[in-house]
Amino acid sequence: MKFIYTSILVLGIILTIQNKQNKNYWTLAPTDGLKIYTIYFTADSCYAYSYKNDLFLSTDKGSSWFPVKTYRIIDITSDKFICSGNIHCSAMKTTDGGISWIPCSPGMQEHFCCVYLKDPNSGYQPAVEFLQSVSRKVMESVSSKETGKLTNDPQQCTEYYSNQDEGWAVGWCLKDFMVSAQVSELK
Repeated sequence: MKFIYTSILVLGIILTIQNKQNKNYWTLAPTDGLKIYTIYFTADSCYAYSYKNDLFLSTDKGSSWFPVKTYRIIDITSDKFICSGNIHCSAMKTTDGGISWIPCSPGMQEHFCCVYLKDPNSGYQPAVEFLQSVSRKVMESVSSKETGKLTNDPQQCTEYYSNQDEGWAVGWCLKDFMVSAQVSELK
């Protein structure tokens, strides 16, 4: 009986080691997904507008964001920007419980990343949390003068699983990121 228990334990350990999830898969995430936001930082405000023309405003360097109902894009683009960039969606899919991951199709990327625009069930809350996370990463990279690490480098937000085998990982990638000479005004 002791031999059976030991055999089951050893088999369980071997299966656990073999089924270890690939934690580095996110480095293979697509960087050319759907553009979901264009983000601008000025000395006083941050703006993020979506490809669906929703605008969010932050007056505390991205710590809190509020949807703006009416605006003119000319008023936003005439402001003096410190840095700006486009936020693209990145999405990966697994069908084997996370052992292997593949980039999602463009349609699937749009499906998952639309939650960062406006979720039908929870409104703008996911968008606000997403923009807070992006702002924090941008501010950290600008402060440490390592902005190159964000450009074309996918950043994971979360994983979703519909069952034990099938799941998706969703995140973002910053593209066309530009920093002006007034970068010291952000600190």
